[in-house]
Amino acid sequence: MEAGHMGMKPVDPAIINSVVVAMPEQGVSILLRNINVTGAKWTKLADRILKPFGTKSSVKFLSDLHVTGELTMSMAQLTTPFLATITMDMQDVESNITYTLSGQSNFNNDDYFIIGPERIAVRNSRIPTFFLQPDTEDTRIIELVLQTNQSILDHLANEVVVALMRNRLGQDFCGAPFLDVGGNLPKIAILGETAVAPLYLTLESVAPLMPGVLGGCPTRSYPNTTTG
Repeated sequence: MEAGHMGMKPVDPAIINSVVVAMPEQGVSILLRNINVTGAKWTKLADRILKPFGTKSSVKFLSDLHVTGELTMSMAQLTTPFLATITMDMQDVESNITYTLSGQSNFNNDDYFIIGPERIAVRNSRIPTFFLQPDTEDTRIIELVLQTNQSILDHLANEVVVALMRNRLGQDFCGAPFLDVGGNLPKIAILGETAVAPLYLTLESVAPLMPGVLGGCPTRSYPNTTTG
């Protein structure tokens, strides 16, 4: 991935604009901005299930991530938000991306796989560890809220991982499992009752076949492999 193999782009570090977690029943909302995520390039492929043509396919990843960002916490009973910089370590994060595959030909008889919409489910095997900076009254209040309501911290971590998968990692990295199983893909795909050339898989919504990919020797680069 870091070398740009098959058109994939480096994902480490990944920059995420913002995520928001709202807990109305607790009167708390948290905005995390300017998020820097490192460790994504060490993500491991744990499982893959490829079931073309209208059924659910999936890939499962395991990640250890280091996250920093600017945290703003608002509480219902107060008008002034609390500010801090947070650093989180998330270990053994499991991300499962599922989607449907189908195929079609356009009016030029070009053949495509249609992929999506995807669904991303994240599960933390352990509560993330964190610390806040600087040492102020704001950070002490935020820490108290996060320590006594660990579901907020877990929810915040999940939102970061989902944003990472949607923006970069899921799109850049998910192509690799399918390239690896090229030998198991059908050499002829059946669209309706018509036999057509095999198709190239990526997480774009509509993806054309690139020559040579199923043989492991693409004949040109993949400018459209990713959407991130």
